[in-house]
Amino acid sequence: MITLTFGPNTLILDVMGLDRLWSLKSHLELPLSHIQQVRVEEQAAIPWKEGLRAPGTHLPGVLAAGTFYTHGRKVFADIREGQPALVLELHHESYDQLIFQTDDLQADLLRIREALPS
Repeated sequence: MITLTFGPNTLILDVMGLDRLWSLKSHLELPLSHIQQVRVEEQAAIPWKEGLRAPGTHLPGVLAAGTFYTHGRKVFADIREGQPALVLELHHESYDQLIFQTDDLQADLLRIREALPS
């Protein structure tokens, strides 16, 4: 699970609980201007079978947490597979995409959209 906070012109993602262990990451911070798109994916999944998982954890059909390289893209995931998740498409970042779950996806989707520069 991810908790979102906002700094001056930044989005801060804190990885909570055991997800820190599974993803081998505790914190991500990125400029809001580097977010190209944000949306909710109704059935989250990582198609990493065509790529590489490193570092991280994948229990097929259960969870995906960590860094995945797939289809020439670097993706950070913290999801329970098959459940809704937020997806952020990025540019000028080490990750091309972030896919994660929060306590309130719809509220967090609106918070991010409202914070994005016009």
